[in-house]
Amino acid sequence: MFRRKALLVGGFVAVLVLGGLVGYGFGQTGLLYPYLPAMYSAPYTPSLAEWRALYLTATWGGEQYLTDRLKTTSALVGVLTDGMHVLVATDTQPSWNTYLGNGRFSSGDREVKAAYMEAAGAVMQMVRRGFPEIPEGDVEISFGIRGSSVGTWRGGVLKLQGE
Repeated sequence: MFRRKALLVGGFVAVLVLGGLVGYGFGQTGLLYPYLPAMYSAPYTPSLAEWRALYLTATWGGEQYLTDRLKTTSALVGVLTDGMHVLVATDTQPSWNTYLGNGRFSSGDREVKAAYMEAAGAVMQMVRRGFPEIPEGDVEISFGIRGSSVGTWRGGVLKLQGE
């Protein structure tokens, strides 16, 4: 029992000392990051929405399976005052290698649209993991492939680039 109390008190003292040192260092320079302009040291508390968007971005940030025809190469989730914006960079799966470059596919618009509608459904499943109650109409998904825009999905409607 004495040992547990000693560890608890010792841990508390260590936190106080470290907190004091950090406070002293901050008070000396007035900056958390002296190598950056002062605005980067301004206090900021992210909202729950911002934390969840950051989590989804980190989770879907790398190359991953999206559908049988498409995979993500990166994704970025942003919560803005006018709705949620999701930017998804894609590439084709080896079994559906129909991309020709410069935003063109060897398959027709109907097949491309169907592939990206399916991808939008998969992205919405990802979005609902962080935001289960968000209305579909408040989510905009912009799809790209190898640096070219493919189209934008909003509220169940996909508009391909150039339509």
